[in-house]
Amino acid sequence: MQNNSSIIEMEAERADNQLTSDMQLGTTPTFTIELKHITNAISALKNKNSAGLNDVSNKMIKLLPKPYHTLIWSSFKSFASSLCSPPHWHVAKMILLSKTKTNIVNVCDTRLILLLPYFSKLYEKIFLIQLHKWVNDNGILPDEQTGFRPGHNMAVRLVSIIDQIGQCLALNTAAAAIFVDFKAAFNQLWYKGLWLKLYKLNCPTYLIAWLRNYLAGRAAYIEIKETKFSTFTLYKGVPQGSCMTQQFL
Repeated sequence: MQNNSSIIEMEAERADNQLTSDMQLGTTPTFTIELKHITNAISALKNKNSAGLNDVSNKMIKLLPKPYHTLIWSSFKSFASSLCSPPHWHVAKMILLSKTKTNIVNVCDTRLILLLPYFSKLYEKIFLIQLHKWVNDNGILPDEQTGFRPGHNMAVRLVSIIDQIGQCLALNTAAAAIFVDFKAAFNQLWYKGLWLKLYKLNCPTYLIAWLRNYLAGRAAYIEIKETKFSTFTLYKGVPQGSCMTQQFL
């Protein structure tokens, strides 16, 4: 008799195969990108000087003349229609920052920073418009979930928790709380399980297909004092530093 884990794994495999079939047949519709989406996303970028793999920073993108927004818009529409993106957008530059002030640092005492191509992050912001619309229109997330959600304040949730504790104390009853921390959560995302979960939530196929392409073919390299080391493939997890990362949690 198969256990629940095996059943879920088989369901996830079927979901992945179904997604592959839909993408090969070209039956997945695309999402609409408007020029105002590009302009608003560029305006909202922070003036950062740090650059990713292509040596382009947010500050440089914000300085682009308005006519170039149309060029970006045209490119993004092409990517959306084919549900794909340039391969080099899937490569991250990794920088190790020391947590100590010593000259010789142990790897365990470093903090990892991932830099991604900023045009890739801009494209992610455009996709998030579609993802958030589906999530909000269908009430996917409960009102109590405030993390990484626009218009939801964590302080309000903390006040609500304190209020609930106060009510329990007033009634002389116990107040129970569960605190969970998933170790290396960003690095342990199960892709096929994600497709299965989204299918069960009746997520549009084109959104799942976009996410699959987004997570596929990921790679990274480490750079220390302008010395670049060999690129290696990433087989699981989500790219830290991406504006998409929080959406998976």
